[in-house]
Amino acid sequence: MLGARLVRAGTNVTFLVREQRRVAEAEAVVTAAGHPVPLAVHHATVRALTAEGSAFTPSLYRGVVAGREGETEHVLGAFQTRAREHDV
Repeated sequence: MLGARLVRAGTNVTFLVREQRRVAEAEAVVTAAGHPVPLAVHHATVRALTAEGSAFTPSLYRGVVAGREGETEHVLGAFQTRAREHDV
């Protein structure tokens, strides 16, 4: 299905697999914490992150790259804490 279309389109399959694993890992943590991700949201997230030529970049990442102080460590630290609490 999607994988076959992506290969035919010449998309970097390694990148796609890596991004889908990241999404799955994040979804496992939030689901374990009691906030399951609806299937439609999952699909929208994967599409946004893997669309060929996409300029989508989270503001959190843009801030880190620009060297701005922000909430990055707090957000990622809280996420890591939830993962550990739920053994994910």
